[in-house]
Amino acid sequence: MGVKQRAVGVRGLEMTAESEVHCWCGGVNLESLNLEYGSCSDCGTVIYRHAVDPAEHVAGHDTSFYGDRYWQHHVPRVLGLPGLEERARTDLAERAVVHLVKILRHLAPGGAPGGRVLELGCGSGSLTYLLRQAGFDAEGLEIGPAAIELARERFGLTVHSGPLESQDDSRPWEAIVAIDVLEHLPDPLATLTLCARRLVPGGRLFLQTPCYRQEGSDWPMLLPQEHLFLFTSDSIDRLLRAAGFTEVEIGPSLFPHDMWVTASIDSALVERADPLAGVPPLVVALVDAYSESNRTRGERDAIGADRDRKQQDVDRLQEELVAVRGDQLAKAELLRRQYNELETVRGDQAEKEQLIDRLSSELEMIRADQGAKKELIGRLGAELEATRQDQTAKQELIDRLGSDLEAVHADQAAKQELIERLGSELDRAREDQAAKQELIERLSVELDEVRADQQAKEAVILRLDQDLEATAAELQDIRGDRRYRLLERIGVRLGGRG
Repeated sequence: MGVKQRAVGVRGLEMTAESEVHCWCGGVNLESLNLEYGSCSDCGTVIYRHAVDPAEHVAGHDTSFYGDRYWQHHVPRVLGLPGLEERARTDLAERAVVHLVKILRHLAPGGAPGGRVLELGCGSGSLTYLLRQAGFDAEGLEIGPAAIELARERFGLTVHSGPLESQDDSRPWEAIVAIDVLEHLPDPLATLTLCARRLVPGGRLFLQTPCYRQEGSDWPMLLPQEHLFLFTSDSIDRLLRAAGFTEVEIGPSLFPHDMWVTASIDSALVERADPLAGVPPLVVALVDAYSESNRTRGERDAIGADRDRKQQDVDRLQEELVAVRGDQLAKAELLRRQYNELETVRGDQAEKEQLIDRLSSELEMIRADQGAKKELIGRLGAELEATRQDQTAKQELIDRLGSDLEAVHADQAAKQELIERLGSELDRAREDQAAKQELIERLSVELDEVRADQQAKEAVILRLDQDLEATAAELQDIRGDRRYRLLERIGVRLGGRG
């Protein structure tokens, strides 16, 4: 069936899907339940009618549908369900115990076929941790970064990141567990087929998933973009056999809208005579405590129901008594008979009141036990808070050291910049010094030439001075000569004539 729809997902992001939406069985004819879901005409599976990108839908990053925002915003605020932290606390004493007991009915811890167990979509890791405490070699697989970090840090678990199809580890598992996972898968047949291939001979698959019983369009399990495939008991049996499982057992689970499914690829599903055999005492005590709490809750509900019935009887008798008194003048004989019946009822009421008193005493004992457990929970909560404060202090120290490190890096960068600038200035100074040295050398050469020329000129001047002195001496000698004086006189006279 071709589908072109526009829908607003749970993140508030508008998406458009235009593709062939079909059932895992290959069917394309859907009987409409509402704008978001249709029921496959071939197998009865309820299908989300808008196409999703399988790779993006189960991607392990924060922008994917099942990223950190799924647990931090969608689950608590949109669905109104407990978030990761609360689930990590409460599941250990509630859901995980119920699921563990169901698994122990088929698997014995510490040996075949109960050694290696993989939980798909382990969430906070409560069930995986409880399986390890029970003696199984259990590991988890999750795609949400926040859930992976919590399971690893809180419980010390080995948690693989990403969908099963992306895992490189090909070692077989004795059991694979998937609690509230199957309905979220874009291709449940492919994933379950891979599960069948990853199981050892005699291995088991344990599933919890919603069971559609023709509730119609108002069924609370119709969660658009989140629940992609919702199965009937018949269609999930058909799906598992198509994936390679030969034995399938379907029964009720913890909540009325869910079903518990156990499947095997090659052997009959036989329950163990004593599911708690070989389980460590601490886990047995936890199971017993849950059973006792559940039994007490059932007794308390039974007491409440009995009280309601008694109150109804009292109300009815009071109505009858009023009617009797109103008609007592006309029906005196009937009044006496009713009076006798009333006495009988009162006697029965006294017996029932004694029973109520005894049950009330038992209820007080239960409340006292609950108070002790609440006190223990409070003490553990205080220890947890102290641990968180220590973690916060360490984180603050890390942040402060990180700031100091950034300041050191900034100082180093400034000094490096100064070194580079001084290096550039030093290179320019060296170039200037080299130019000046070259000028000095040239001027030295010219100075030497000038000095040589000056010395030559001084030598010439000295020689001329000597010649001049010699000439002056000769002139003096000439002037002293008689002939010069005679010529001088002749010259004077000649000059006078002229």
